[in-house]
Order: sequence, then C-alpha cells, then structure tokens
Amino acid sequence: MSAYCSSAERCRADVEEKLRRAEASEEEKEAILERLVAEGFIDERRYAKAFAADKFRFSKWGKRKIEYALRAKRVPESNIGEAIENIDPDEYERTRQELMKAKAKTLKGDPNEMTNRAKILRFMAGRGFIVLLMVLLNVGLVKADGYITGTAPDYAGRKLALTYEADGITHARVTVDSCMVDSAGRFRLETRLETTHKCLIDLGYYRGVLFVEPYKIYNVNLPPYREPSKQELTNPYFAPKEVLLSLINPAPDDLNIKITAFDDTFDVVFNRLIRKEITPEKIEDEIFEMEYKFGDKSPFFTTYRYCNYAILVNLYEPTQPDTAIDAFFINEPVAYNNPAYWEAFTVLFEQYKNVTKLDVNKPLEELVIAHHVLAGSMPATALSNVNTPENKPIAERVQKMIDTGASGSYTFTTSVTNIDGKTLDLKDFESPQIFLIFANSMLSRSLSDLDFAQQRNVKWKGKCAVLVVFLDTDAENVYHITQKYKSRDFILFSTENSEFVKAFGVKSAPAYFRIDTDGKILESPAATPENFNPNL
Repeated sequence: MSAYCSSAERCRADVEEKLRRAEASEEEKEAILERLVAEGFIDERRYAKAFAADKFRFSKWGKRKIEYALRAKRVPESNIGEAIENIDPDEYERTRQELMKAKAKTLKGDPNEMTNRAKILRFMAGRGFIVLLMVLLNVGLVKADGYITGTAPDYAGRKLALTYEADGITHARVTVDSCMVDSAGRFRLETRLETTHKCLIDLGYYRGVLFVEPYKIYNVNLPPYREPSKQELTNPYFAPKEVLLSLINPAPDDLNIKITAFDDTFDVVFNRLIRKEITPEKIEDEIFEMEYKFGDKSPFFTTYRYCNYAILVNLYEPTQPDTAIDAFFINEPVAYNNPAYWEAFTVLFEQYKNVTKLDVNKPLEELVIAHHVLAGSMPATALSNVNTPENKPIAERVQKMIDTGASGSYTFTTSVTNIDGKTLDLKDFESPQIFLIFANSMLSRSLSDLDFAQQRNVKWKGKCAVLVVFLDTDAENVYHITQKYKSRDFILFSTENSEFVKAFGVKSAPAYFRIDTDGKILESPAATPENFNPNL
C-alpha cells in the first residue's frame, strides 16, 4: 500500500476502497491504515489541497463541485475549507469568466437573451461555480469575443494573420489570430482583445489597418491582392503599404470613421501651419477648432487627438519640446495601445536629454531610457533602470535587438510554422543543433541550398537539423519548387515566422546561422553549406 500511496496523493477513503477490493479483514485494514497515517503516506490535509488544486487547474472545477467531491471521500470539513481557501481568488475569477465566455460562444443568438442566460447558469452550476444573475447581466462577462469577417476571392487559399504592435519602440508584433481564406474568399479573424488596438493584416503589397475595439464585429473589404514585385522583395527596406480597411455598413460613431476624419483634418492643419509663420496663438486656434469639431469623451480617441495636438505644439520650438511634453505627457499615463501616443513620443523624445526631469512619471522616464538605448545614445547598462512591470518586457526586447544575430544571443521564440501551416517547436526536430539557411526562391543558390537541406536532414538525423527560411513572399513559387520533397517540415516562410526571424536581423538571402533547440545562436554567421561541419 505504501507504493500505491507514493504514486499519487491518496486519502483514507481511497485506501479503504483498495483494501476492500483486496478482501482484507477489518483488523488488517485498521493496521495498514494506522501505519500509513503514522508514516505520512496518508495526510488528509495534504490530500485535500492537492485534490482542490488539480481539479481547479486542470479540470476547471468550481469550489462547490470540489467541496462535494471531498465530502464524498469523507475528508474532514476543516481540511476541505482550508483547501478551498488556498485557491487563488484572482485566478478563480479569471477562470470563471473564461468558462462563461467559452460557453456563450457556443450558443445561437444573443448570449444575453434569457434562455441563453439560463443555459450558461446551468453549465456553470454543473462545473461547481456559483454565478449570480447580476453577474450574467454584466455584458462583459457573457458577450462572445468580437471578430473581423469578409469575403475576398483574391485571397482564396491564403493565410491571414491579425497582429498589433506591442510598443512603439521595438515595434514587436503580437499575433491575435490567424485563419485560412476559404475557396469562396470567406474569412473570419477572432479579435479577443481587452483594449482597443490598431490592428494590422499583411496582404502582400498592402498592410491592412483597422482600429479594433473589444467585442465589436467588423465586416471589411480587403484591397485587390497584389504580389510585391521582385524588385520590392529583394529590397531590404521594402515595407507593405498601409491602407485603412473599408467597413461594410459601419456605425456612424465607429472609431475608424472618427480617426479617418480627424487625420484628414490634421494633415490639412499641419501643412497649413508649416507653410507660414508659426506662432503659439495660431497653433492654439487650430487646436481649439479641431477639438470643437472632433471632441468627445471616449478615452482612446481623446488620447489619439491630444497626442496629435502635442505634435502641433512642438512645431513652434521643435528643438525644445518641453512645452508639448509638459502639456500632454508629463502628467499622463502611458497609452501603450495608442499609435498616436507612440508617434508623438518618437517626435518629442528623439533628441530629449533631460531625462531626470521625467522622474515624476517613472514609466515615461523608463521608456525614454529604452528609446535612447536602442538609438545608441545611451549605454545598454541604462536598461537596468527600467523596472516597472509594463516596461520590463520592452527593455528585454530592446536588449535582444541590440544583441540581434550575435553569437550567444537568443531568438524571440522557439516556435515555428512550416510551409504547410504546421506549428513546431525547435525541439521537435530531434537534433541538438540546427543549421539555419535564409533563402530567396529567385536565387539559384537558394535552390541548391534547398536540395542540400533535404539531403542533410536525412544524413545528419539526430545530429543536426537543417531549416530553410524563405524571405520572399512569393508563396506560389515556393510551393511549386518544393513539391518534389516528401516532407516539407524543414521549409518555412519568414512572413509566418516574424518573431523567430527578426532575431537574426537578416535583410537578404543567402545567410546562414547555427542555433540550438533553445533558440541560442551558436554561430553567427555560420559557414556556407559546402563548408559547414555539424561536428563542431
């Protein structure tokens, strides 16, 4: 019985049932149970805590269901109460909301309709969660996530990915969702956002832009698909052209409509001011008129407007941005999700040296430090002063960008997606090291590198894997030239693996690196294929 109790936490009732099935006598049962308790193999308090933690974390049980299950096992009430109290309240509430949202998404019609509310209540009760009707009336808990949908036959068979920039310093992209466009051109991207973001969808030559608010549904038109030219693909400075996606039957107060109208007016005002003598009075008059026309109280759009006003104020003394900083930044929280904030931030703090003045706004001060470190105007050691929870990830990304491609540095992720859409971890290639080849389908050298990779993945199996990353976006051509290979797990597109690829700072092919399965860059640059030695 000690082995049985050692394999997992057991309570007294579990052992009693095991002994009953073994047809042990009452005397034998008591002797064995007494010994197991004395030696610590049975501990009802420890068992209750482990049972509650596992059932909550892995089975998503609520407190009521856990209580009933422990009582059925005759665990003492005091141990049950302590185990229930040990569940983290924030995690418990988060799980409760996630379960309600997940159930709401499976229902037909409005989740807030009374019949559907009842279904959610019954579902949650079955899980052991107590949900008050007033909680369900809070739309934020039961409303299904928003999404973006549309029909674009030009994109049939293509993969779309919805992203946004995590910050305006490193411009790291966060993927929200991705989907394949079906044969009829239909697509749907779940937004799953808690705050408003400027979202991006790469569309070949274009990059679609949409300001997405939480829980809203958007029906959009995509621009006609255009493949970037060969000249554009081989240009290391090429970037897709941003276009605001047009909405089908938008609400009159939709954020995209408001921002478009504001931007058009702002451009006119900006050009008018720079073409004549600028005075504080003229700037103030222009801002007053714009605020009279566009002013509303929605937080995102208000921040968007005010940050653009900061750029106008800075026109008067562009080399001394203190007036704009004092008026629009120094006493305001950082708007991490607002692109206008980052645009004004870059303009105002590009050459700003008086960093200590910003001490009254610590998050802002830290962002200015990170910005200057990345620009090379402050040493990397200054990143040690970046400590707020929101800014530490930005500082880490800045450090990685400084170290980009250097031996000993790390990739941003160890997860990759191959040409067939299969997501793999570097460890899935079952080799201690990986020879990484950056290629372009228009280069004969890359075609020979492709054959090299296929052959060496067989010859070096278990010793060194070879991956080929195509930097071009000519998906059709790459599909065509790789059809002859039985397995294409080793072939990737850079566009599908931006977080992985950007760690190497590669702008053109060919380029070669040696990495390990933890994403550590072992050799930068590595030898060319004909000179590469996997035994090093």
